[in-house]
Amino acid sequence: SLSRFDNLTSLDVEVRRSGWKGLHTILTATYNLRTCILTKGDWFDVNDHALGWLETENVPHCLSERVTKIKMKAFTDGKDDVRLVEYFLWHSKVLDKFRYHCHGSVQGARLQTLCRKILNFRIQSPTVNIRVTRETLN
Repeated sequence: SLSRFDNLTSLDVEVRRSGWKGLHTILTATYNLRTCILTKGDWFDVNDHALGWLETENVPHCLSERVTKIKMKAFTDGKDDVRLVEYFLWHSKVLDKFRYHCHGSVQGARLQTLCRKILNFRIQSPTVNIRVTRETLN
């Protein structure tokens, strides 16, 4: 069992491969988390059951009661990435800012479609400001 990190209020992490599997556990252990910044490190299916994000019925307390800012960097318009956005927006009840910085390969019509999709998700927080941008390719 993972220890609780009650003093942790900000998390900025690049998640790679098997790290996705532990993200839910980390969020559950960070009861007072207010800011969550996630960077997608490797390009793979984040919902791959062997490696990826696992949705459970137990929503981390920090999402439903504490997190006011979420930033996701280097994600795409892929089905599984967008599903993670939907999860965060639905379960984050006090969210003020949500930023989705897409990988530079997402542009033009794909970026517009992604923006529309995200803005049409059911959202719990009545005050959230959502912004979707594209990272510049280096």
